[in-house]
Amino acid sequence: MTATVVETRKHVGTRAPGTYAAYRKDRCRCYPCCAARQEYADRRAAAQAAGTWQPYTDAEPVRQHVRALAAAGIGAQRAAHLAGLTTRAVETLMKHTPGHTPSPRMRTETARKLLALRPVAAPDLAHDHCPVDGTGFRRRMRSLVARGFPQTYLARRLGIVDTTLSLALSGGRVTAATHRAGRALYDALWDCNPADHGIAPHTVTRARLAAQRRGWPLPLAWDDDTIDDPAALPDLGAPAGRAEALAEDAAFVARTVGGDRAAIAERLGISRKYLEKALSRTGTAIPTLEGAAA
Repeated sequence: MTATVVETRKHVGTRAPGTYAAYRKDRCRCYPCCAARQEYADRRAAAQAAGTWQPYTDAEPVRQHVRALAAAGIGAQRAAHLAGLTTRAVETLMKHTPGHTPSPRMRTETARKLLALRPVAAPDLAHDHCPVDGTGFRRRMRSLVARGFPQTYLARRLGIVDTTLSLALSGGRVTAATHRAGRALYDALWDCNPADHGIAPHTVTRARLAAQRRGWPLPLAWDDDTIDDPAALPDLGAPAGRAEALAEDAAFVARTVGGDRAAIAERLGISRKYLEKALSRTGTAIPTLEGAAA
């Protein structure tokens, strides 16, 4: 009985294996690249049959979008990585040689991947050391100070020195890593009693008084959906009264319509976390449908 020998070709070229670009430009004939080429051919045939085949699109809107990403903290290399493209693809799009007009067209698939990246998500997508807008970080840390957590404690939890936190609280940009760490710390502490974290009562009082002198609001004054928006304003109009009103509305919706807290918050037009802040502040328990999460 003669054994069948199957030849396995190795990947060649500088592009990633399993891509049509490696098959076409690097002339790689490994199995993953051949499979990618067949998948591309099948997609093209189906689109041509449907009359929707459009391999190229206008490049200028994509160039403007990549510039907006850069302004938000997502550079060309980072954008290429997030979009699953080669750095060369983005650099070629953005390259401008004096005396030469930039390419007017680009691959539709490449454009789709780049346009899917949103500048508003820059703090989540940017590289750790990339500077991003510090508005959300500043508001979160200030509100924790207003709750009674001193800056020294917050700096230690963030892994930065006190002077760095003081500068960030006064204005300007922060690194994406600092922004993400600040958001995680805020989510963990916004409804906590500082005393439960070993902070002395006189230290809590001093932090709260310092926040009051600076006009720093408590966490409940901020809506989690807009706390990162520089144009948003805190709700300083009788925050306790607003919390009680929200809790009362939530209890009414729970009694008359039912649903878990996420559904109730959506019906009231607020985030679930904001609703939970109001319930926690007022000590309100709301009924839920049987089996629904509280």
